[in-house]
Amino acid sequence: MSFLTKICCVSLLFCHLNVGVAWAQSQTQPSLPDSLTPNTLAAYDTALSQYHAYLAPETGLFRGSEYGTYDLTLREGQPYFGEKRRRPGTVSYNHIFYDHVMLLYDEVKDLVIMYDYFNLFKITLFPEMVDRFSIENHRFIRLTDSLNPTQPRNGYYEVLYQGRMMLLKKEKKIVQEDLNSGPQVQFFIEGADTAFYLKKGNSYYPVNNTKSLLHALKDRSRDVKKFIRSNGLSVRKDRENTLIKVSAWYDNSSPQ
Repeated sequence: MSFLTKICCVSLLFCHLNVGVAWAQSQTQPSLPDSLTPNTLAAYDTALSQYHAYLAPETGLFRGSEYGTYDLTLREGQPYFGEKRRRPGTVSYNHIFYDHVMLLYDEVKDLVIMYDYFNLFKITLFPEMVDRFSIENHRFIRLTDSLNPTQPRNGYYEVLYQGRMMLLKKEKKIVQEDLNSGPQVQFFIEGADTAFYLKKGNSYYPVNNTKSLLHALKDRSRDVKKFIRSNGLSVRKDRENTLIKVSAWYDNSSPQ
């Protein structure tokens, strides 16, 4: 790549910086803003690709601490989100968006993991530098410490729905000990503890059962009950699907 091309590449990236921020934020939006035209997005994509190619290997992305694997042997279960293998995704790291990144998400330690550039060892991305990430079609944001008393604890949350409201899911896996396994203690992970939160305005509401859902949407609780009943939904039997559908219905049917 010639020096002139490199200069043009970096210049083009900074010219489209504001567009890039909006585009990265759109990863957690149901649709793109009207102001972002296909030509504008194409120009940004080109600039971003050239920028990353110019910097490869990118020390900005491969900056983190070495991931400490589990010293104990798990009799069953595994600590990662979904499958125990790297999967393609994206990450916004230190406000720079990276595409086509192979990631793991450790739900025991609440850490995003990737391999170093040479695939020799695993790296833990610094949590305070991760704005958002995705693994395949699952999108995550990071909540940080806030003065908002209703906000859940800081950490990574999966975005299940986002419109005027936002529905978040938090999975937490715990390593447990089997004290009855004989002279050598065995360890296992059995499923995950799951919690859901609905952000409405500036407030967060835990919505883990019908009662808490109706409390969060108390201005239209009767309509919510009717929607759930008429669509054959059940928070108890199919919590995630029901919460997604109720959130979308409430958003689309409420006055602007």
